[in-house]
Amino acid sequence: MNNNWYKFYLFRFLDDFILIYPVYTLMFQAAGLSTFQISLLLATWSITTAFLEIPTGVLADRFSRKKILVIAEITRAFVYIVWFVGNSFAAFALG
Repeated sequence: MNNNWYKFYLFRFLDDFILIYPVYTLMFQAAGLSTFQISLLLATWSITTAFLEIPTGVLADRFSRKKILVIAEITRAFVYIVWFVGNSFAAFALG
């Protein structure tokens, strides 16, 4: 058995320990989005996540886990940059 299990659990904890999660809706309201637009964003993200499960499974078969995790974190950083620079419904939807 691999003794690096703690690294996995530490990564999973830190991956979801992002302090912006609890204030998404507040950030959206501060940007001037309506309640409908905020609901639409959250629904869009949920649907997108469900549809991207299949392609990410294919990627997992082709690339190493480490490469996929690095690409995912780089993508997440890019999305936050787009949010803070764009600060509009379209930028949030792109995220």
